[in-house]
Amino acid sequence: MKLYPMHGELKIHITDGEQVGEVSYSLPPQLLPTEESMTEALAKVQEILPPGFRFMDREESLNYWLREVKHYSGSLLALPPKADGQEWHDPAGERAGSTLYQDEPDTEDAEE
Repeated sequence: MKLYPMHGELKIHITDGEQVGEVSYSLPPQLLPTEESMTEALAKVQEILPPGFRFMDREESLNYWLREVKHYSGSLLALPPKADGQEWHDPAGERAGSTLYQDEPDTEDAEE
């Protein structure tokens, strides 16, 4: 097993449909993350989410990252469904869309 002079931390985007946040999860030090270690980390975080919270879907997570982390103020991005219809964290694919980060109509344009 190779060891590396590093450690990794996941920042997992969560929501209850109105509030948003991040859960930080530290990965084992000096090891490269694997698909298995990432899946295990997500499962552990899922177990400790506050009541009513869930992982964000792909679109919510991208728009959260753009708005909250990169301070992007342009139009929101819509992602097409994945070919298999599944989210990366939700094999059931139950999320049909998001109401988070809905763009407010620009009142100046609306008045014209």
